[in-house]
Amino acid sequence: MASLAGRITSLRAVLGREVSFAEVAVALQAGFEQALGVCFDLSPGPSPMQGGGGIIDEEWEDAARLRQTKYTRPAWNTRHWPESLGRATR
Repeated sequence: MASLAGRITSLRAVLGREVSFAEVAVALQAGFEQALGVCFDLSPGPSPMQGGGGIIDEEWEDAARLRQTKYTRPAWNTRHWPESLGRATR
């Protein structure tokens, strides 16, 4: 069995350039919309749980808080990396 390092890559390596968080987010959203046949409504307004289609302020605040305190932290993004692969870098 090939080592994990020989079976994985990064967007930087595949595309030959840096890829921003925003670019990845837009591409993921478009891919999910196409694959699922849906349209994500990210506009402000009542959430689906409140009978609307938009995202309420509290949801935006929760997302921003999680992005700041969890998902942009090296400890979160490198927690499952085998030592043989080293640490992810920005």
